[in-house]
Amino acid sequence: MAFLMLYTTFPDKESARNLSSFAIENKLVACANISGMDSLYFWKGETVTEGEVKCIMKTRISLKEEVTRFIEERHTYEVPCIVSWEVSANASYENWINKSTKEPGNE
Repeated sequence: MAFLMLYTTFPDKESARNLSSFAIENKLVACANISGMDSLYFWKGETVTEGEVKCIMKTRISLKEEVTRFIEERHTYEVPCIVSWEVSANASYENWINKSTKEPGNE
């Protein structure tokens, strides 16, 4: 068994917490890890250096498209970064992720 980790960034902790809390309440993700970082990137013709917040969410692999759409529709960035990869962990943790999230397509 495996699960999905999604990585995205936010301008601040408040927006990361708000979106993550909403995703958890809707049983799209089991949990989210949020922490600050310095980011450098090219945007609209110039190099930008600023603080950002990274967020790693964990969910079922079968919820990938639904969670990605959920993030894209609610994210504060014009072009949000949403990176995902399949991982595995100890069986009890993977079971907890499945129990904490909904079956795909169920409201």
